[in-house]
Amino acid sequence: MMMTLRIIARLLDYPDGELWAHHQELIEALAQDDALSPSLREQLAQFIRQQCAQDLLDKQAE
Repeated sequence: MMMTLRIIARLLDYPDGELWAHHQELIEALAQDDALSPSLREQLAQFIRQQCAQDLLDKQAE
């Protein structure tokens, strides 16, 4: 559960290059934490992919 909360907290933080560079690691860590149902884990992983597929500077300007 703590890992999932840390991942969510990281996503709520200001977007930076480190998050963009290591977003796949967040997805992998999320997959190993069973605090969420498989469906919710996949939804959160998809959200991470969508966010990090966008241009970092555009996300920072939002």
